[in-house]
Amino acid sequence: MWSYGNGAQGRPITESTPRQPFAAARERAILLEEIARQTRHPWMEFCLPSFVYGAIGPLADLAASFRQGGSRDILDDERVKWSLIERLDLGRAYLALLQHGRGGEHFVVAEDQAISIAEFYETVAAHVGNGQVRRRSHEELSRTVDREALERMSTSQLVDATHFKQRTGWRPRENFAATAPRFLAAP
Repeated sequence: MWSYGNGAQGRPITESTPRQPFAAARERAILLEEIARQTRHPWMEFCLPSFVYGAIGPLADLAASFRQGGSRDILDDERVKWSLIERLDLGRAYLALLQHGRGGEHFVVAEDQAISIAEFYETVAAHVGNGQVRRRSHEELSRTVDREALERMSTSQLVDATHFKQRTGWRPRENFAATAPRFLAAP
């Protein structure tokens, strides 16, 4: 969702939200725009996911870091929320897109319930049983992380996938709070 940056400014991101990518997603956003302009792929559709979690990837990396006693400094602001989607749910979303989409469309997709970034990191640490999550003020973080990282930490990425659900009939089967323990158990 970093392709949208802070474009929704506290409102949910939808298909009509203008893309204003964070620096970390700028190259990806340029590629998406180039592909969208190509007429030789009239079947091309986009399905931009939120934070994808599962048994592999960033969630597993974070859990491994916590198991080794790692720590994470996060913004202490419960209003900053992220939308999430489990890997297999994303796969099912891609399948629904292939079955029900039309060329040239793009969608956003996520679970129904967004969670605060604090809840996300603290859930991981609690289920791993190790690691440390340190809540920091915006001012404290501004002294230890770069401006772009602080901007990403401070921006809610709420996603409203209503249009995608109506168009394809897709519904997420998982939600992070219930699913996370399955992926965070010791290997």
